[in-house]
Amino acid sequence: MRGCASVNERRARRAQVAARGRVGAAVAVAAALGVAGLAAPAAAADVTWFVDAGAGLDAEGCGEAPGPAACATIGAALERVTAGDVVEIAAGRYVETLRIETPVTLRGAATDLVTLAGAAEREPVVTVDADGTVALSDMTIHPEQPSGTYAPSVVHVGENRAAELTRVAIRAGEDEGFAGTGVLALSGSTVAIEGSSISGVLNGVAVGSSGSAGVEISESILTSNREGIRVLAGTVTVTGGELSENTTAGVRTVGTEAVVDLTGTTIRDNGPRESGSTHGGLVLQNGGTIIGDGLVLSGHSYGVNARGGSVTLRNSTVTDNGWIEEG
Repeated sequence: MRGCASVNERRARRAQVAARGRVGAAVAVAAALGVAGLAAPAAAADVTWFVDAGAGLDAEGCGEAPGPAACATIGAALERVTAGDVVEIAAGRYVETLRIETPVTLRGAATDLVTLAGAAEREPVVTVDADGTVALSDMTIHPEQPSGTYAPSVVHVGENRAAELTRVAIRAGEDEGFAGTGVLALSGSTVAIEGSSISGVLNGVAVGSSGSAGVEISESILTSNREGIRVLAGTVTVTGGELSENTTAGVRTVGTEAVVDLTGTTIRDNGPRESGSTHGGLVLQNGGTIIGDGLVLSGHSYGVNARGGSVTLRNSTVTDNGWIEEG
């Protein structure tokens, strides 16, 4: 099994180098602090794996180098990773359904160069089920469902799991396939979304189920969904970015355990003037709490539609909406 031996050798070499560095570092720090026996913390010997749909091959030992030595699929690389490893994904289209059970980083070449399209009908494209944080960056993900079907979610973060999405574009629709939710954060999960976009799904981000979840969204655009953010239970923090042209709501809280805190976000043209009475920019359905600072709210049937719950807006501009209603 040359492939396994090669990987073990790589890890052993990195561990040896790290060990030599730790000895030197420990001596230097101990001398500086005048403390005998001081030891520096161990450094992880993480490994980088390579995936290339065009040049690679899913053969024994694949992924240890870029180009022809790379794996052809992300799934093949995931079979070889250990906690903390990085999978570098070359430009290309990858038709795969991934269940990630090891805390790793999947890093694409660029958002517009790497596309991950779901391969399994009525399943999430990515399911995060690792005991530790899974990071996805610099790629486009869409469900690729057959006509007449849809994926329940594009990225599914299981209960008590953690995920980070950076510069990820989640898209669905007639050309990309349909999906219920862009990012689904189940009870006890934590999710960070940064510099990303979600469009064409029913709910851009859905939070909580039987219990609370925590989601942080920064400098991201959620547009052309049915709802931008839907919170059943948990806390969502939104910084900057835009919630726009979602057909029923920019933000919707459903229940008393939902809390949304927004700062510097533009919320426009969600639930247009001719839409229903449960639509709007900020919609509190059966309670919840929404706090906004430095928001721009415009172009809705209801700028704020509060049927129970609490809304606090500071330093915000609310203009060109049909109504601001509190029930």
